[in-house]
Amino acid sequence: RCGVIAVDGPAASGKGTLSRALAEAFGFVHLDTGSLYRATALRMLRKGVELEGAAVDGEVLGEAAEEARRITGEDLASPALREERVAQGASIVSADMRVRAALLEYQRDFCRSPPGG
Repeated sequence: RCGVIAVDGPAASGKGTLSRALAEAFGFVHLDTGSLYRATALRMLRKGVELEGAAVDGEVLGEAAEEARRITGEDLASPALREERVAQGASIVSADMRVRAALLEYQRDFCRSPPGG
């Protein structure tokens, strides 16, 4: 079984700092689930897909779900994840149930086979 500690709270409240410290203290591998949504948005933006306004329809969000299934460690380490346009895109893709389902599966896979675990 996978030990999981979930930290929830508003933006910029220290969730990442706290969760990284807990992971280190308990010997867990850290996964920032917010970064998964950002990585999904970043993958779409890098493909030239606009994630604002009327351009975001079911087809675009279906494509985002497919991109969510392709997230790599490199995606999650990208400094671009902290860009405002990526954060805005993450808010949009996170509302889609297909994206959420794909990322839930990513989290389950991570738990089954954590990096370095």
